[in-house]
Amino acid sequence: MNAIVVERFWAKVAVIDDENSCWLWTAGCFNVGYGQFKVDGKPQGAHRVAWALENGDIPPGCCVLHRCDVRPCCRPKHLFLGDKLINNVDRMLKDRGVRGPRVNTAKLSEGQVIEIRRRYAAGELQKALVERFGIGQS
Repeated sequence: MNAIVVERFWAKVAVIDDENSCWLWTAGCFNVGYGQFKVDGKPQGAHRVAWALENGDIPPGCCVLHRCDVRPCCRPKHLFLGDKLINNVDRMLKDRGVRGPRVNTAKLSEGQVIEIRRRYAAGELQKALVERFGIGQS
């Protein structure tokens, strides 16, 4: 990236001069909270741009992950590379994945799921459970 783009990028990052603080993106963000920065007219994740500025090109298929788990953070030492599997495992280990009753499209409560599993283990047929709880078999 040319010097003007680099200067424009870092002007949008709140750099804090201590050992561990996040460097937060201060400009526009994607709707999921990651900083957004346009390079050649294409929106990029600000954390990805920060990684590339510090370390070079991101290999194809790689994600840029946050050690700090702060989406607008652009501090290069808080970032690391991984593939989609590593990204998913990282999310799971940090309990960031939305699942169960926290999913906005969930049709069952946690108690209902426990009840369905109990009934199924006791031998109740899936067809009966589907009808009783008003859900699809899958």
